[in-house]
Amino acid sequence: MSKDSEKVKKSSLIGHFIIAAIAYIVLGVFMVMYNSKFADGVNIVFGVVMLLYGIIQIISFFLNQDKEENLFMELAMGVIALGLGVFSLLAPQIIQKIIFYTVGAILIIDSLVNVKRAFNLKSMGFTRWYVLLASGAIGIILGALCIILYMNILNAVVMFVGIALVYEGIASLVTMFLVWRMKKKITKELTVVNKR
Repeated sequence: MSKDSEKVKKSSLIGHFIIAAIAYIVLGVFMVMYNSKFADGVNIVFGVVMLLYGIIQIISFFLNQDKEENLFMELAMGVIALGLGVFSLLAPQIIQKIIFYTVGAILIIDSLVNVKRAFNLKSMGFTRWYVLLASGAIGIILGALCIILYMNILNAVVMFVGIALVYEGIASLVTMFLVWRMKKKITKELTVVNKR
């Protein structure tokens, strides 16, 4: 792999991290501002999308003259999607629970990655590695609370998840900045050593 393609790959990866962090922040702010409407809106959108997808798959199966094996899979997927859509619209609490458990799990996984990055920075000699470690630990707690607190009050959980997402987005941006700064410092030190 050439240096140019490696640079493009790294900058693309950094761009994805920045986009994900900004998406966390935007979604979090939206959830805080419109917490009561957010869960209802998600259920309706998910339910309608699944209903439409299921109906299209089922119609496609019956319009197609060839009853091949893969078309039966299309019919099965259509029935499952249709069922999910109806279930989402008729039993929104269960779908909401799944959504918040998923968000909590994502926060925990992302924060565990930050904890790993903190120890990587420590091994590289970065003096403030503990800031990232604390950030990761707080993110893990927030993710766990997203999962545990769901049963109490939905609006509070939506707001809490929103705050957690804003925090996680900011923490990710801070992490990227610290890593960039550390890389710049190491590059500068290597340049000085090479000039000697």
